[in-house]
Amino acid sequence: MLALLALAAPRPDAAGRAGQLQTPTGCISLATDSEVVDDAWCAENCAENPTADVCVGNCQCPLLAITGAVDHATDDEMQKSEGGEAACTSKSETITADWCNSVCAETPDTEACAPVCDCPCMDNACKMRLRKDPAPPKPRIFGGWTNCAESGMFFSKNNMKIERNVKQSTKLAQKQQGSGECGKDESDILTIIDPSYIPVMGIDPPDPDLRAGNREPSYNHMWGGNAVLPGRFGGAGVAPILGEGSDYQYYWITFGGEDTDSADWADSAEQDILDAGANGAAFDIEGGVTAEGMMAWIKSMRKKHPDWTYVHVPKSGINTFSDGTYAHDYVGYDPEGGSPDFVAPMMYYSNYNSYPKMDISNPSSAGASEALAALKDLREAGWPASRTILTYQSFDAARARTTGLTTLLPLLGKLLSSDFEYDVINWGEKITLKGPYAGVLGWPAQCGYSDRRCWPEADQSNMVEVLRGAREVGVNRHELPDPQDEWMLHELRSPSNATAARERMQRKQHGKSGSGGGGGGGRNPNAKSGGSGGKQHGKP
Repeated sequence: MLALLALAAPRPDAAGRAGQLQTPTGCISLATDSEVVDDAWCAENCAENPTADVCVGNCQCPLLAITGAVDHATDDEMQKSEGGEAACTSKSETITADWCNSVCAETPDTEACAPVCDCPCMDNACKMRLRKDPAPPKPRIFGGWTNCAESGMFFSKNNMKIERNVKQSTKLAQKQQGSGECGKDESDILTIIDPSYIPVMGIDPPDPDLRAGNREPSYNHMWGGNAVLPGRFGGAGVAPILGEGSDYQYYWITFGGEDTDSADWADSAEQDILDAGANGAAFDIEGGVTAEGMMAWIKSMRKKHPDWTYVHVPKSGINTFSDGTYAHDYVGYDPEGGSPDFVAPMMYYSNYNSYPKMDISNPSSAGASEALAALKDLREAGWPASRTILTYQSFDAARARTTGLTTLLPLLGKLLSSDFEYDVINWGEKITLKGPYAGVLGWPAQCGYSDRRCWPEADQSNMVEVLRGAREVGVNRHELPDPQDEWMLHELRSPSNATAARERMQRKQHGKSGSGGGGGGGRNPNAKSGGSGGKQHGKP
């Protein structure tokens, strides 16, 4: 039997009218602003590999297209090989059902196919994409992971991974999780916690106990957060939290983590959750936790603990979806089939190399953003925005703010609104992020070296920026409550910290010492308290 080829047919435009003739491979160009990327270019460059980066978004090719010199399959041969009549029908007089079947059967809801072809969904991802999105959580999920005890020395193998790798490779040293010395990292954090502080070469930063605040667990419920995610992260026990488990609507124990030895996580997972009084789990698909193991465990727990909820935490940028179910580390959204309730892709790398590379508010500053690509892939796999939790690396987000990169955190807050959408170009492709997203979670600001100290004040300051962005686009207090912390309430009423950061940079450039700071200025005196409209097409 000859390999199947798409039959030649007129290329449709957006309205379904006939255009130029299809090339024998069935490839069509989706590029509207390029004289180079036409159908012939797509046939030559993308027919054999339609999922290549240069092809996705620019060309639409049937996955079975080949460019060799062979005869076309007949209609009878095609129908016989497909096991019957073509599944798709044409909506246009100028487009054949065969063209629809070869090009659109696997992607019936794409911009090129939906106007001209009627194809039933062949996989779960397509079915999920065609469904109306479920309502987002109310209030939204807001908080983060925590991995510190009150002494600031909670041991975690996860925090040692870069230190060890740096010793093994000079190249990896460029991607280290911190400067290599916690005092230097603390000096960097101070510049965002207190915009009036200006580091001076050769002079040690102020007493950390006086200037950088706590060493206790982070993402305090008093900060307006309702989600906390402690874990073992390779340590002997689950990290502690501030307050009681009942203070958090979402109390998820996290299993896995890069370079942790978590292969036997399932042996104690249920008991860890019960002992902590938590109400679910998050799965960091690293260190021995696999997507298949996660799915099997969730299905067994749903019968025993029907009120528990689960979060899938895959890496960004290194995997692709194939059919919306399993593809490397990812799973598709399938609530009836037992999938996790939420997905929270890791939209970051580590302490010192996450931004600008993973900044979804300004991907052009780094060429492109793998975090944006992950959000697009998740959507294509059926995950609705209302079940997708946005994430950030708190230390590097704070560090980036001192360099003038101040748009990421407010954008995350804006995307919690159902009336906000944001267009961005990533790898040459237009991506539209449209809220409401389910929530925002941060990985805590923590040193990757020596005493593994934590800086909850940096996390708290970043949460203010997220809240400020949400309020700007009308996210109300039922959707995202105000914090109970007086310092945070004061900051929310103050000018944006971006203004304070600019003022600090100006003082630094002019060599002035500066005696005050607007916006985020000053040490937070309350950080240790409370332990127990219409659619907006916006800018970040």
